[in-house]
Amino acid sequence: MRQKSRLNRRQSKKFVERRQFRLYAMIFFVILTIAGSIYGFFSLTHSRTITIDNVEVKGNAAVPSEMIRLAVLEALSSAHVGIFSKANIFLYPKNQLEKALSNLSPEIMFASVKSIGLRTLEVEISERSPVARVCAGLPNFDNERSVGDIETRCYLIDDSAFVYAVASSSDPVGLSTYYIPALAESTSTDSLLGLTAIDPSRLSALQDFYAGAIGNGLIVQAILVLENGEYEMYVGETREETNEGTVIYFNENQSFVRQLSNLISFLNGMKVKGLGQPSDYEYLNLRFGTNVFYKRAETTI
Repeated sequence: MRQKSRLNRRQSKKFVERRQFRLYAMIFFVILTIAGSIYGFFSLTHSRTITIDNVEVKGNAAVPSEMIRLAVLEALSSAHVGIFSKANIFLYPKNQLEKALSNLSPEIMFASVKSIGLRTLEVEISERSPVARVCAGLPNFDNERSVGDIETRCYLIDDSAFVYAVASSSDPVGLSTYYIPALAESTSTDSLLGLTAIDPSRLSALQDFYAGAIGNGLIVQAILVLENGEYEMYVGETREETNEGTVIYFNENQSFVRQLSNLISFLNGMKVKGLGQPSDYEYLNLRFGTNVFYKRAETTI
């Protein structure tokens, strides 16, 4: 019995040793498998076969293609998750790239990114379109009552009143112009970029007023936007005797549509007296209900 007991103990010891060996072997195999998987995935994410090295850009006009391309490649070069590269066609950070491109320049409204093949990204840019020009300051007068060349800080805005570019002589013809003295508080030449110049709904109403005035034959030079809801519209001269123009006062106490209608009705009614042109007046005041107050312009013979 004693011999059998010693035999059982020896067998039990060998069984435990074999069990431990199998456990250690399994752990080693798991570690080896994980390490191999990590290395394999690391190699795959850095493989030149799927690494993005080409960027095609379309839809842009104001923002240079090279600027966009370099921005994408630079963002990809620093895109990693731990030791794994995201600069490949399967892991590239699409949403992050689109957000970064939208912030690259105020002229970019939004950007979309998609893959083409295994090593190319296509970037489509949507740029902002100008609807008006805003100037930080008061109008510059060449003469006492005429609007001269714009020599203050002026910018382009889109239909949301977002300031996205500095105005220049190459801007589209026919843009409406707004002088906003409140913007002059900024001292830097580029500090207005990226800001909202005016409330978008206010801009929309002013644009309708501006277009309505032009549509009824008025030669509009600019509108001065004051902080208290008061406005001055400068109408270019059409008289041969003098270079003087006309100032039209209006405000937000009644709708712009009604005030414009009152103005046109007044001018049409005065035509029978030979006073149906804005140039016949130094100013026209639309701020008091249906009545239009005015001051006749002095004429020279």
